[in-house]
Amino acid sequence: RGRKVRCDGARPACRRCSDMGRAEDCEYTDSRGQTESQHLEASIARLEARIRQLGGTLPTSPEVIIHEPRLEGQPLGSSFSSWSSRKRDRPQQSYLQIMLSENWWQTPVPPQNVAKILFEVFARHASQFGFFLNGPRIVRSVFSPDSHCPISPSLLNLILLFGIHLSGSPTLQARESVFFGRALQSTAPLQPYQMIQNIQSEALLAQYFLRQGRFLEAMHRINTAASLSIGCSLHRLQYPHTERKAYALPSTRDAIEQGERVNESTPSSSLCILRVNMFWSILASHKIFSVIMQWPSSVSDILDEQIDIPWPLDMEVYESGIVPINPQRLWTMKAFIDDPMSSNVEGANSCLAQYAKAASLFERASHIGGHRISTS
Repeated sequence: RGRKVRCDGARPACRRCSDMGRAEDCEYTDSRGQTESQHLEASIARLEARIRQLGGTLPTSPEVIIHEPRLEGQPLGSSFSSWSSRKRDRPQQSYLQIMLSENWWQTPVPPQNVAKILFEVFARHASQFGFFLNGPRIVRSVFSPDSHCPISPSLLNLILLFGIHLSGSPTLQARESVFFGRALQSTAPLQPYQMIQNIQSEALLAQYFLRQGRFLEAMHRINTAASLSIGCSLHRLQYPHTERKAYALPSTRDAIEQGERVNESTPSSSLCILRVNMFWSILASHKIFSVIMQWPSSVSDILDEQIDIPWPLDMEVYESGIVPINPQRLWTMKAFIDDPMSSNVEGANSCLAQYAKAASLFERASHIGGHRISTS
């Protein structure tokens, strides 16, 4: 025992300590002669010593070594991740010094060597933040002089912001606030051909706010992305003149853009093209955000009853020229919720489709669990 008073040996606290109102101070030593508190203090001391030891082994130089993405002369992969995972040349140690000497953050658009480094950092994590656009095409829009589809300022600034945020370099992260301010200023209504990129920007900004613990702002941004998607009627297979859209989207240029949309035709209608990957990505993120923030979403419940676009395919499948269809015009999400095991249709097992299904089940399970707790 730690306290020098007469003890009757009662457990968990002796009667003398209990009568004096000090039961929490009554501790018995174990076979090694230590109390539980002494064990904890010793463990904390060992952990603190280990932290100091690890801290002393870290490099003191603020410089980082980052591989330079080599875009020229190489075919780009089917997504950011495949492009980023390609074998790089030897590390270029001079890039950080170049960035520091040129005050790269003070120019409206960073030098290409800086932008390439930040794009590569973002590329490794793009799929984790709901990036639904074709990565190599976005890369070309920035680094290819003959690109016919320029990247929007908001999307460019957000990719650079995430590259800095995820770099792990204190030198780069010291300029994070600069690009965060630019990203906020540039997220504004854009031309129709940039509407898709604007929705992607809102989704990325929501993810950034979530990582910063700014939950209300994160929910506001994902709500904006969802509202724009619904305003473009991305959840519906459109026939000509059947519905009026709040926002009009330009037509697709090739099979890759149809990979970001969905191509649907029937004998009684002309071709209708929608951005399927974008909608499913935004819908899944919105459902997950709603659960995290405990934000009841009646819009989500209503929307689930109106989705008739097919499940998305993986980007590699779209690049081969294949697009999903929904010949029976079923309510996609409703059919899955009513019978999850019966939705084994084309595209239903792609990564994005599985993610959207999991998000929907997660949201419904949270709603049911919360309802039962409130009524019990």
